[in-house]
Amino acid sequence: MLTTGCYTYQMKAPSDLLAGQNVEVVVNNVGRVALTNDLGDDVAKFDGKVVSIGDSTLGVSVTHIEYLNGSYTDFPGGTVAVPRNAITSVSTKTFSQSKTTVVAIGIVASIVALIVGLHATGFSDSGNGSKHTGENPPTQIQ
Repeated sequence: MLTTGCYTYQMKAPSDLLAGQNVEVVVNNVGRVALTNDLGDDVAKFDGKVVSIGDSTLGVSVTHIEYLNGSYTDFPGGTVAVPRNAITSVSTKTFSQSKTTVVAIGIVASIVALIVGLHATGFSDSGNGSKHTGENPPTQIQ
């Protein structure tokens, strides 16, 4: 989970992008129609890596697709050329160390709380009672 990390997105103009950048591309209705053959029906947005930047298109190697109905799928590396008039917004995807740290602290705190809770409710092996000492029948320790 921690190797996945958390990311932030910063809106960019397509002209400000560089090849190799990780991006999230949100498409409009023109984009949904234009990408139907490559990515399927009702694409809302997709993630990928910029492979080319032209005057009228943005080339992206797609890794993840999200559809209008909220479903999503991984898409291993197919490259699409998206017409600029089909793009609602483009955001660069960057690793967020601060968000990842907050999530990691939350996970550790939850695990500690679970352990403390289990201990407090008697699910640990710290109580007195009968112990089997290997004798037949076991003896009661009082």
